[in-house]
Amino acid sequence: MKFRKQNRLSAVIALCMTVGNLLCFLSVFPAGEYPNALHSLRNGLLLTANAFLHFLTCKTGRIHLLFACTQNRDYFFIAVLLCLISFAICFFAARKTAVPALVLSVGTAIGYGFGLFRSDAGFVLCWIGFLLLMTQRVQAGSEWKGFLLRAVCIALCVLVLFGVLPAQSISQEKLHTTIQTKLHRLRYEQDDPLPEGDILRDTAPNKTKDDALQVQAEQDGEMYLRGFIGERFDGVHWTAMPNEALAEYADVFYWLHQYGFSSAVQPMLALRQAGKSALQTLHIEHISACRKYAFVPFAGSAPELFDSAALHDGTYLAKGAAVTAQVPVFDKTALFNAQRTIAAQTDTEYLECERAYAKFVRETMLDVPQTVQKVFSRQIDTQSDAALADKICFVLDWLSAYTETPSPQLFSGKNAVVWFLEQSKSGNDAMFATAGALMLRYLGIPARYAEGYCMTAEAGETTVQKADAHVWTEYYLDGVGWVPLETVPGRAQSEKQFYSAYAAAADAESTLRRAEVLRPQSPMRPGKTPQRPHRFLRAVIVSFAAALFAFLIVLLVRRLRFRARMRRIQALPDKEKVAALFVYAQRICSACGIQVQDDEAAALYDEALFSNHTMTARHVQTMQAFAYEAAAKCKRADGGLRRIKHILWDCIY
Repeated sequence: MKFRKQNRLSAVIALCMTVGNLLCFLSVFPAGEYPNALHSLRNGLLLTANAFLHFLTCKTGRIHLLFACTQNRDYFFIAVLLCLISFAICFFAARKTAVPALVLSVGTAIGYGFGLFRSDAGFVLCWIGFLLLMTQRVQAGSEWKGFLLRAVCIALCVLVLFGVLPAQSISQEKLHTTIQTKLHRLRYEQDDPLPEGDILRDTAPNKTKDDALQVQAEQDGEMYLRGFIGERFDGVHWTAMPNEALAEYADVFYWLHQYGFSSAVQPMLALRQAGKSALQTLHIEHISACRKYAFVPFAGSAPELFDSAALHDGTYLAKGAAVTAQVPVFDKTALFNAQRTIAAQTDTEYLECERAYAKFVRETMLDVPQTVQKVFSRQIDTQSDAALADKICFVLDWLSAYTETPSPQLFSGKNAVVWFLEQSKSGNDAMFATAGALMLRYLGIPARYAEGYCMTAEAGETTVQKADAHVWTEYYLDGVGWVPLETVPGRAQSEKQFYSAYAAAADAESTLRRAEVLRPQSPMRPGKTPQRPHRFLRAVIVSFAAALFAFLIVLLVRRLRFRARMRRIQALPDKEKVAALFVYAQRICSACGIQVQDDEAAALYDEALFSNHTMTARHVQTMQAFAYEAAAKCKRADGGLRRIKHILWDCIY
């Protein structure tokens, strides 16, 4: 009866963990309307691989090509198979050893923590089953320890059950952002004069005359050396667009990168397309600027920094203390002239790439927080029919009524821009850049926040100081790319004069807007064959390497446990050591299928167990010699593979 009861309990625990693992596995796949027809096991494997590759793209920000497969419910094949394997592992763990269940539960916890598994119920069921399993595995010989372990496991069950779901209401994104910011400042910054997207961070004391960059140019000219780019605003902080949002456009970025198209080099490509191809070489060396970013001109190209597999293509990350970039020789008038030239072209490779990227920009760079929208709706007419230059002039006129300060002003409320627009009406360059970007977005112009250094380069060597650190707005000029815009009143006078003189430039923009925009086809699209067929081979090699690594870890753990057992035997009293060494020798003989006859050793074993005689060091040496003789005979009897098995897996000598 007790045996049946234990089997039933083991089955219940295994079923609980199996259902939890099944729910976790099914949560990997996006909820969608798929045909119910089943196709093949191979298709299910490919669907599973694609779900994992998409997860990697979202987490790492790197493009991973998907396998060509049919979008249906074939992954249920894999789910049933994993369900059966999971049940067998959990039932064995409930009956024999808890190690397999521990590995399974830890894997589930890791997947849940990193966001691969999105099922709260699955995670809870899996871990409650494992904790119940731990209570079942308590040895009956230690009652107080067993009671304590059961109490701890039950408390953990309650904590998991009632702690996981409420924890989802905590903003993990803000916590993650805060940790990243702290680590970033410790690793890369040294009195950085740039706020890194935190518009309330006071960086005025850091804007000193200390050298930040060393620039060597061939010609004179004003330059914006761009570093950090902010695309999402939460009321106080600008952050880069999350990988989860960019992953939906991974096929577009892959396709664009095949042609060498990137938003970081788009203005230079546009000028080249319009016939303005004169270039100069710029050498930029870090001295004390933030070491994370490579500060490159907004229209510059640095091929050694371009990563074609990365989703974030607007910001160059530093790979050394210096960078060399190619920069076109132009002024802002040349950008609008290039726009007119490109608008008159048709069916060019550049124009096709630009239309695809412009569609992405218009779908992602027009978000404005609702509280800021309410302020704009009360104070600003939409001016939907106005031309681009007229809208920019309107924004510059609006912000000219505000006052610039070196440091951010005192802030009250949830949104710093609302406080800036309606209460303080004064702020630093980061606040003006934020307000300008959001206002342009409200008026229908894609815009973003940018940080870096604004300098006037001279032919030869120029030193950029920390005092040259600056924050500005960038808007998307159709056909050309991202263009800097000064919104601080003291710097915006020349901008206002330029856009007032070129108000007719919106004619070319409207032509580009009316052009048909097609989402390009690429290997990322379902039903297409990847252009990198070695991807499957790479996946097999990586899987084999991971399995081999895990196997080696298991071998190492078993070997360490064997050595720990031998150390414990050597630490025993002489009488217990004699008995333990005899048992060890018998284990060797049983594993190797040999016999070692030693009447004296057998007599010593019986004497150690069943008499009150004292064992001496000579008795211990006799038993050790018996154990060594058994091990030596086993080694002579073993063949090559069998000997490796006895050493690495069975760990008998």
